[in-house]
Amino acid sequence: MRKPFLCFLSIGVAYLVNAPGKCVAEKAPLFPAELRDSATTILTGKVAQIYSSVSTSTDIEVTHFVAEVQVERVEKGKYAAPLAYVRYYRIRDVGKGSPPPGDHGHYPAPKTGEAVRVFVTAGKDGGFDVLLPNGFESRAKPTKKEK
Repeated sequence: MRKPFLCFLSIGVAYLVNAPGKCVAEKAPLFPAELRDSATTILTGKVAQIYSSVSTSTDIEVTHFVAEVQVERVEKGKYAAPLAYVRYYRIRDVGKGSPPPGDHGHYPAPKTGEAVRVFVTAGKDGGFDVLLPNGFESRAKPTKKEK
């Protein structure tokens, strides 16, 4: 009677010790105040072009994007060029079974021609990385009264 109890107890303890390492949640969207505070630069403008590159492993497909943004206004930080190139990515599960938990990239993804506000941080290489997971904010086209 004692052996089965000790066996179940040791299995339960082993599960509890290892389970927290396996629990990973997807990153929650940042609130507008968090986006503003975390960003080193905030740009508004229009997406002129989107470039992409795909790398695939056995279970996941990572698509790296660079969005070319025609800068209309700089809301935070310093940036003087008419174009900004900002990096972001998307991850897609291509393996069998349920997809792994975790961060799956940026959403919503911008589209060519879309007016956006972009919350970015300066990368170590001097480029711009869009804040995860919702660093792109779609803007409605300004009306004649707003111009």
